[in-house]
Amino acid sequence: MANYNLTPRVKVLAERLLAHPSTLCVEHAGILSGLDGDIAGIPAAVKPARRFYELMRQLPLAVSPDELIVGNQTHRPHGAIFHDESTAHRPSVFQFLNLNSDLDAPDYKLVIEKGVLAIKQQLEEKTRSLGSAVSRSGMDEVNACRAAIYACDALMQLAQNLATSAEKLAATETNAYRKAELSESAAILLHIPARPARSFKEACQAFYLFQLALQLDNGSYAVNPEGADKALLAYYQHDIANGPGVRVSLFVSGCRHHCKGCFNAETWDFRYGQLYTEETEKEILAALEPGYIQGFTLLGGEPFEPENQMELVHLLRKVRETYPEKDIWCYSGYLWDRDLAAGGVVHTEVTDEMLSCVDVLVDGEFVEAEKDLTLQFRGSRNQRILELKKLREQGEGYRRELQKSLQ
Repeated sequence: MANYNLTPRVKVLAERLLAHPSTLCVEHAGILSGLDGDIAGIPAAVKPARRFYELMRQLPLAVSPDELIVGNQTHRPHGAIFHDESTAHRPSVFQFLNLNSDLDAPDYKLVIEKGVLAIKQQLEEKTRSLGSAVSRSGMDEVNACRAAIYACDALMQLAQNLATSAEKLAATETNAYRKAELSESAAILLHIPARPARSFKEACQAFYLFQLALQLDNGSYAVNPEGADKALLAYYQHDIANGPGVRVSLFVSGCRHHCKGCFNAETWDFRYGQLYTEETEKEILAALEPGYIQGFTLLGGEPFEPENQMELVHLLRKVRETYPEKDIWCYSGYLWDRDLAAGGVVHTEVTDEMLSCVDVLVDGEFVEAEKDLTLQFRGSRNQRILELKKLREQGEGYRRELQKSLQ
């Protein structure tokens, strides 16, 4: 085996886990045994999924100290659960996601890339289209849809419960950095797996959460035969494209470009996401504090929409003042030498100050016909990487050189 070193956080987590003996926890089995009376009369095809949904509503869940990808099958360290023989041998309630006949496992990528809410909506539409089925085959199909809907709800309930746990811990956490981590985990869990993952971290959390649900269901499919690498590679490639090194990124809402093939079309809506507050700014600054964080990336949405500039200029100023050694990258569909210049369509009284805080600007709309996955830090060939810090340091000579290269 090749030599390797654990990061400090992983080392602490590993040591903490190994310090506790493995413990068999019975709350999982206890809750299930108490559910039988509550679900009497439910069709046999629906009953396992309904039981699992009720289990996810009642199962106590915990977020362990220092976890970044959160969730455990018990609330005790190194805790384990057991499944009786009948449960272990029945099909998973997520069997409806087995789209590849060559693999006896659900499609993880479907959960990560599409989101469970969209899958549930499709199932509901199919149920309505079947109507009041009277044939045996029709009833079987309706019950299969009902079971799948319960499974989707169970997975979303699991995420909701963990989000609540993270929010409660964040409310009492005194360490600003850990408080920011917990708040971010809660926000992620309120987004995934209901909706598509937007970043590598969200994709990792969705992947792990689905594995956890499969383990809690009947212990099957605990490891996806296709591997996490295939499911998560595209998200990893995208995240490292947001600038060099480990970074903190803020996705702002509101964009008028509406680029075809946009990876984050939800953020076109100015009302999408969480309200940006003073607390948000504090969380961002706390997340930037560790020495291994190289910088801050601002993207969206569109940071340079006039409505966004008035708020973001204060954030950029604060990041620059607090961490002068860290770099700031920004992605904009507007062109630096046209739209963001004096007289440009989105130039405001704070545009120049925003640009003065940015070290590297990647400008230009994403053009699907120009898409090139081999490009570093940009998605399509028309987009440009502009070193604004170099422009400020080298002055007019570099400006002329830059403008000449852009012609």
